[in-house]
Amino acid sequence: ISMETKPIFWQPRNDYVLIRIVEIGETPGGIAMPEISIHGKEFVVVAIGPDVKDVLVNDKVLMLGAKNVVYFEVPNFKDMIVIKQEHIVLILKEKSDGI
Repeated sequence: ISMETKPIFWQPRNDYVLIRIVEIGETPGGIAMPEISIHGKEFVVVAIGPDVKDVLVNDKVLMLGAKNVVYFEVPNFKDMIVIKQEHIVLILKEKSDGI
């Protein structure tokens, strides 16, 4: 039996999006906070469901405040949550020279 770990492939269903919190946050002493605080954070899209439109993997996104969003934490991955696409309100794009 091989002890190698296999890479994880995420496939959200329907219009769900898996996002990774860019910065979870730490206490002044450098200890990672155990509870996820999603308010005011930037996220990177890790995987998208087949019904997701206008959002791509690796897009940087912002979403509605935590009070307005139902989200699901991914077990064993404190920095990743699953949300519905409708909760993404802003996609951060690099400005090109022509615009």
